[in-house]
Amino acid sequence: GGAAATSATMKANAGEEIKKLREGLLKIAKMNLDFEVSGSPKKWRVDVPGTTNATFAALMGRPTDVNLDSFVKNGAYYTESYEASKLFGTCEAQLTKDFKREGVVQKIGSSVTVSYKPSTMELSIKGHAKIQARNPWAGFNNWMLHYNEGFRVGSSSIY
Repeated sequence: GGAAATSATMKANAGEEIKKLREGLLKIAKMNLDFEVSGSPKKWRVDVPGTTNATFAALMGRPTDVNLDSFVKNGAYYTESYEASKLFGTCEAQLTKDFKREGVVQKIGSSVTVSYKPSTMELSIKGHAKIQARNPWAGFNNWMLHYNEGFRVGSSSIY
């Protein structure tokens, strides 16, 4: 019974570590969102040194495949396209960064490229972003709604 309990505790701790790693990776990816001189979103990359096989497998949604048997190796690397929201452990809405001065929002693309080199324990995540225009009238429309409500209360028609 003791070994099973220890194993369950280790799995819970590992799950919490992976969750924190996902959150940290998203934070770093968002920090790397920026613009090219042309105004288009820059491609971004996050490197994670010292990544174990188990951590890579867990990030890729296969925590039991610590020998990486289900992954395809190309040369020294395992490289896969993976759903961004799954990798970062969040919903699509959280994959955005607001650029207030530019008046736009950048959203991390729906898929990222994840590369892992076991011999050097290097993990690399590469992606792109798309620009989403913010609704410039959102604040004004909200103000107008309240402004108009004020006139409707107790007003009489003049027509």
